[in-house]
Amino acid sequence: MMQSDGQVKDLNAGSAANFPIYDIVSDQRVASVKCKGLFDGGRLSDSTLNAYIRDFEEAIGRGGDQSKFQAVAQELCNKAKAEASGYPPELAISREKAEDYLRAKAETWLPDDHAKAISEELYRRLTSDDPIEREVAASRLGLDFHSPTYESDMQAMLARIHGLGIKSSEIKSLLDQYFE
Repeated sequence: MMQSDGQVKDLNAGSAANFPIYDIVSDQRVASVKCKGLFDGGRLSDSTLNAYIRDFEEAIGRGGDQSKFQAVAQELCNKAKAEASGYPPELAISREKAEDYLRAKAETWLPDDHAKAISEELYRRLTSDDPIEREVAASRLGLDFHSPTYESDMQAMLARIHGLGIKSSEIKSLLDQYFE
């Protein structure tokens, strides 16, 4: 999917430290790229599932330190203004508009098997028969379970979790070959 974006920028390139929260940007998206463990087809542990979900919540401005999120939105706004291309245009308007954009459109990209597991787990929580689990999961993602558009809002939220086109076991195999 990123191939159609034109120029994709690595936000971590050239900096002494990793760019906070997000890793890539193009004129069509801002995304966090994560890989937590390399498995040979095994099930993700609950702690890994929860860590990925916390990362997703942070990427969409719903979790973690809000002052960190605001600072990152400001930094993206500054970069978008300075570089003029290669960033969604909404980022260059103001920090507040950058925050709004990230809350509405930021994505998370994971190995395919992990993206599938996270999407399935979030779907399970968001549609749980336990009303407390369902409402907590929905509110953590900024969704209103009582909204008449809940189902489509939920699907749109889950659509922001993408696979990288490679499974974690394939990444592990490549790394094993490289480090032999």
